[in-house]
Amino acid sequence: MNHSLRNTLLAVVATTGVAAGVGYFYFQKNDTPASTALLDATSQSITTETLAPPLPSAAESLTALFGIKAITNQVANTPSQLSSIWFSQPFTQATRRFQVVFIKTQSLDPESGTVLESHADAATISAVVYQLENNHWQLFSKQINFGSFGSWGDVPKIDHTQTLQLSADQLVFLIDSGFTGQGYTEEGKGLFSFNLQTKLWKELGFISTGGDNSGVCDETISLTPDAMSLPCWQFSGEITLAGKTDNSNYPNLLVTVKGTTNDDNNKIIPAINRLYVFKGDHYVENGLSE
Repeated sequence: MNHSLRNTLLAVVATTGVAAGVGYFYFQKNDTPASTALLDATSQSITTETLAPPLPSAAESLTALFGIKAITNQVANTPSQLSSIWFSQPFTQATRRFQVVFIKTQSLDPESGTVLESHADAATISAVVYQLENNHWQLFSKQINFGSFGSWGDVPKIDHTQTLQLSADQLVFLIDSGFTGQGYTEEGKGLFSFNLQTKLWKELGFISTGGDNSGVCDETISLTPDAMSLPCWQFSGEITLAGKTDNSNYPNLLVTVKGTTNDDNNKIIPAINRLYVFKGDHYVENGLSE
């Protein structure tokens, strides 16, 4: 991402009060009332592969995760927290069949008991993993609050998400994320990884895959700005494994893009591929790649 777009987006984040490290914020507010949204999200059945036996119910997954007896599709962890099913997805590792059940925990107003719905209110994410053994789903792992996601007090509706095999033991789920503000939009993926050997989930950061300035540009301007208007640009990309890596469990990731962006003078230029490397505990942009 060029310096002009990055500075503009950082300014948007600063003005909206969204702090880095508070999860990844979905850029479209759900107009459905919180109570209805909860019912819609938790009443969905957990999907599984054809011919597989029925999965444990949502209540059984919540009970297994928190150790609190759940009899419905949601459970109150504390007077200020409410947990329910986000989505479930099958995956295969080393020819073994698994099913992950992602669970969201929303923060509640301690007085009214309603879900807090500011832009900065993300849900915390937990996961229960089942393995198919002898035609039965057996509890394989569980982990509470390994990451955060969403905004306006909830997470986006997801039925299925893209995955990427980072290594023999490490699978990452690439979950759509992004935000918009003051006419600029950034899109990308939040990264949740699962290690088959350690049975641990990690939140690996956010990778930008696209953006546009559709809210502030003038489509009649082709290439260069004038004193009053900006030309339009838009780009999108896909995440793949890069050819070289220094970390076998967390290889470098390449975002291959198409489209246009702008330079520091707001002149339209072709968008350029970007490389992400794993540093510390998450992926960071390492520079531009032709």
